[in-house]
Amino acid sequence: MWWMVVQEQRWTSIEEKLKVAQALRDELQTYATQQSSLVTELQSRNSQLTIDNESLRRRITDLQQVGVWNTQDRLSQNWRADSAELENDGM
Repeated sequence: MWWMVVQEQRWTSIEEKLKVAQALRDELQTYATQQSSLVTELQSRNSQLTIDNESLRRRITDLQQVGVWNTQDRLSQNWRADSAELENDGM
């Protein structure tokens, strides 16, 4: 009969180990799901930031072109004013 007691203890031990393993599996599954959600969120944020970055690059390029045009316009105006002044001085 002692062997039945030993066998029962082994089964109890195995059942306890199985419960612990199942609990760990559930925790790991929850953690994996959370990490998957986090990855999805970060990918979405990265995509939005990439779009925002490209928009800002285009805006900078546009502003640089406007700056060049304004500089060229001012230079032309100054040149015309200087030319007119020289013509007036020459007369």
